[in-house]
Amino acid sequence: MVEDPRVPPGWGTGAGPLAQEGDTMVREMKVLGLTVDRESNTPIVVLKDPKSETLLPIVIGRFEASAITAELEQISFLGL
Repeated sequence: MVEDPRVPPGWGTGAGPLAQEGDTMVREMKVLGLTVDRESNTPIVVLKDPKSETLLPIVIGRFEASAITAELEQISFLGL
């Protein structure tokens, strides 16, 4: 396998600094909001770490965006 010089050693291989046994890489994030990329018209959910100013934009599908929007606006489907 050829190493990609842009990727830190061990990333994506199940080894290295992000996958060491005993380490926890779980971080609570809150939904800051939803937006749409103007060029591709792709939905993006923006997460924020409540303990810092760290933002994490994630490209999502239209169905996921609809579900997140419904939850944020407390919209009920099918009388649920």
